[in-house]
Amino acid sequence: QRRRGVLKPLRLILDCPTCWNYTYLMTERYLSLHDEIVTVIGQFRGAPDLLDSGELAFIRNISETLGLFEELSRQLCSRDMTLAKADKLSELFMKLIEEKAHTNVIAQGLYEELETRMNARRNQELYGLARYLESGANYEQITSESPLSYPVREQIPYLAACTYDRLFGEPEEPERERSSTVREPPPKKSREEMMLMK
Repeated sequence: QRRRGVLKPLRLILDCPTCWNYTYLMTERYLSLHDEIVTVIGQFRGAPDLLDSGELAFIRNISETLGLFEELSRQLCSRDMTLAKADKLSELFMKLIEEKAHTNVIAQGLYEELETRMNARRNQELYGLARYLESGANYEQITSESPLSYPVREQIPYLAACTYDRLFGEPEEPERERSSTVREPPPKKSREEMMLMK
């Protein structure tokens, strides 16, 4: 790296089980330093075998796919993120993974798993309501083209009413036996009594 004029040479990154994005950072760094690694390892006798083209392609697939996760998580953590924006990002992410799945084995398996998991865990009604409030007249077109599931437009008024009741409806009083005796408030103390208490 120094021969190429790099002032601050980069080091390899090791994977860290407690930080999911370290696998991405590790593979990305390896690919960026691949030529230097080949040069250095070639100088040593008895050095381990270098990766063949198939293994290198596999690492590229991993890095490419995990790079999408890295970008998605960075965007989702932005301060101006809303429910509708998060849903759009998830939709875009699914479309990008689907495109990669045609040529990337890692992305193919990941797309199928993500589609199942997102549709099982995602609150379709809430996201549908958020998308409707944002898009309005284009709701049916947007939701029909999406890889994610949404409620039909006719359900939106009912979902809006249910959401409103949950957020702003009066809380139900818990059923309990009320005491028949009403407690009187304590008598007010005179100024002299208050001064003595100090």
